[in-house]
Amino acid sequence: MKRLSLLSASIFLLVTHIEAGAVPVLVNGDFSSGLASWTTQNSGDGADTAVIWIIEDPSGFDQLVNDGSSAAEASRVVYQDFVVPAEGVDSASFNFDYYASNSVPINSDAFTTFVNNPGGSNNGMRIDILSPADNVFSGTVLFGLFAPTDGSPVGLPTALVANAYPDPAALAAFLNSQAGNTLRLRLGHREESFPWNTGFDNINLDITAASGPVEPPRRVPVMPLGALGLMVLGVLALVRRRLTQR
Repeated sequence: MKRLSLLSASIFLLVTHIEAGAVPVLVNGDFSSGLASWTTQNSGDGADTAVIWIIEDPSGFDQLVNDGSSAAEASRVVYQDFVVPAEGVDSASFNFDYYASNSVPINSDAFTTFVNNPGGSNNGMRIDILSPADNVFSGTVLFGLFAPTDGSPVGLPTALVANAYPDPAALAAFLNSQAGNTLRLRLGHREESFPWNTGFDNINLDITAASGPVEPPRRVPVMPLGALGLMVLGVLALVRRRLTQR
């Protein structure tokens, strides 16, 4: 009689969570597609009310967004809305390149609004996160990302200055408090002593969504094969005994 070899086995189901890496939440941050996915608005005096943000390609291959030319005091903004992951935020970072021809004073920190202030002497550029419900020229911001002052590195259209928000943990905490909300990232320029130009490129806001709970390994209820084997052997032995008794 052939022997029946049975292997006792147990089956486990392991559920693991694979954490997604940092994901860019802004579209066309390098302006390679012009102003696609970005919205522009302007506020100024006289002929300058029609000035819009333009795209320059000073190096022949890398586009950047520039505030255009001025004939009077003006404020300009370019912005894009994004959605914070509903599950929350584990980490975040913000980096970008810029230039500013600050031959006149810069005092972005002193701004209370981007609305034109005729007769003022300070120019400014800012990057902020604000509520889409607020006026795009509003000085009310939810989170300030960049506000250079006079003496900050200025760069050139062909030699941009690389910059990054210095406190990623604070940025992540803020975004986590806004989980599931739609927010607006705004690049702003205010010109009171003209001509004065600014430009931005490679705008990157990267977010790592919060990890979901990792379930511990758990056993799937099954009938152990070893016990099943013993049952089969018992039945076979009983059948064999009855056959030999005949």
